[in-house]
Amino acid sequence: MRLCLNCFFLNNPSADKPADKFCPGCGRSYGPTCVKCRTPAPWGSRFCPACGSPELSDPARSLPLPFLPRLVVLALAIFASRWVWQHPWQLLRGTWWTGTAALSVVTASPQHTVQATLTRACGWLIILFLFSFALPREKGKGLRQAMLRALFGAGRLAARLVPLAWRLLVVGRPLERRRKKDD
Repeated sequence: MRLCLNCFFLNNPSADKPADKFCPGCGRSYGPTCVKCRTPAPWGSRFCPACGSPELSDPARSLPLPFLPRLVVLALAIFASRWVWQHPWQLLRGTWWTGTAALSVVTASPQHTVQATLTRACGWLIILFLFSFALPREKGKGLRQAMLRALFGAGRLAARLVPLAWRLLVVGRPLERRRKKDD
């Protein structure tokens, strides 16, 4: 990144576009260049090193800022981690809302119905989990392990539903199966 100190335009070259020799804001060159042959000249020179012409462009002073993108990402990461640390319940609520929204799109039912159903199911699972401690040791342990396997299975199912919901919401068409091409 480079900041032109003449017009204060922040030039951000990308990977596919190399750094500019001229400021896109005011059109001045970032260093002295020959007006005739466009050869860059060193700072403080009065003549072109290639053709000897005294006509050099009026350069704009600039400030190279190669650290700025990393600094912005670091500041955002610090802000986000601080927010998550102070508001963990907001993060869980946002995850719950996003998950139920995706599930309501996939099942084609209202979101409040999905939330109510999942809340009831979670309540019954908590009651069943607490009840498993009243059972004999082996039976209770087996029930808790089965519930844990079911929880991991539900997590894997949710992970597969997210791309489908994304395609339905954003792209507007369901996932297409890949067909083998006949050679």
